[in-house]
Amino acid sequence: MSKRGASKLLEDPVSEAGLSFEVDVAPWLGNQAALFLLGGSGGELQQPSGAALVATTDIDATRAAIDKALAAQDPAIETTTETYEGVDYQLESDADTDQGAYICGEESALLDALEGKRGNPRLKPPFPANQGLYQGPTLINNVETLCNAPAIIGKGAEWFAAMGVDKSTGTKVVSVSGNVRRPGNYEVELGITAREIVEGIAGGPEDGRSVKCWFPGGSSAPVLLEEHLDLPYTFEAMAEAGSMLGSGAIIVVDDQQPIVPLALRLAEFYRHESCGKCVPCREGTNWTVKTLERIDEGEATPMDLEIMAEVQTNIIGNCLCVLGDSMAMPIGSMIKHFRPEFEEHIERARERRDREDIPAFGAGELAAAAGAGPA
Repeated sequence: MSKRGASKLLEDPVSEAGLSFEVDVAPWLGNQAALFLLGGSGGELQQPSGAALVATTDIDATRAAIDKALAAQDPAIETTTETYEGVDYQLESDADTDQGAYICGEESALLDALEGKRGNPRLKPPFPANQGLYQGPTLINNVETLCNAPAIIGKGAEWFAAMGVDKSTGTKVVSVSGNVRRPGNYEVELGITAREIVEGIAGGPEDGRSVKCWFPGGSSAPVLLEEHLDLPYTFEAMAEAGSMLGSGAIIVVDDQQPIVPLALRLAEFYRHESCGKCVPCREGTNWTVKTLERIDEGEATPMDLEIMAEVQTNIIGNCLCVLGDSMAMPIGSMIKHFRPEFEEHIERARERRDREDIPAFGAGELAAAAGAGPA
């Protein structure tokens, strides 16, 4: 693996910046990961060899650890005093959790959930920066952005911008899952090739298998093919290839996986997670699931593929939030890249259905049938 593919886990950036934090919220992630994800601590941080791995295959153990960390959180708002360059600053912090709805990843739905309401996206404008939580101005950032802030303050913007390439500067925490040998969370420097991440760091598919397609930025990203693995993993390169880097959640699908069940499972997820507030998402996700079920059951025709592809284009850009787009973009890309496999699945499913519809006759029934000749 090249040097650029190695982890850029930071060497105690917060203490170098003169800041002090107590880290006791994610012990289940492992010491190195917890320190990095929170931007460092005043403690000692060992530099790992290669890429830092944060992975667990036991979802129950992960949830139990999260519940334990949240239970340890003081329900009252915590006020701490931080010192930077000889000046004391007061910082109030509070930890909250929702019920796990995917729609709450949308910023205005997240605000509704924090206010104790059902997580539904709001009509914008007004935007949260003008009218957000409890109608007050609210700035929203994801965890990764906040994690990078102490290091950038301590080392300077030029230091961070020196990593990466072009407009995609700095590092990115990528979560590699699917058909790879070493799934997990890795911090990489933007600009390394996707192949270095998938095959070098995550180990690639098992022997005898190859990459069929992959999602560069989570299940909502349009799928790319094996040939796109040689592209640099940057926001610009992924967009030019027809997808997006998005959250950095890389999902790898090998050549043993049929595309129709994959598309159906993805569409079912987004139908389930749709809040139902706007028609294109509510009806579009449901209609797509039903069409894919017809394809899988042998009731569809190639014309259904044309209609389904057109429906996806009608969903994109016409919803209150991007949840509808999150289904439409990958489904549309699957039809684009794997239309022959969809058509073959339709024919095979139809043949299977026709065979199942043929009634089974015994010898006596056949002999008694009208027009039957001598045995």
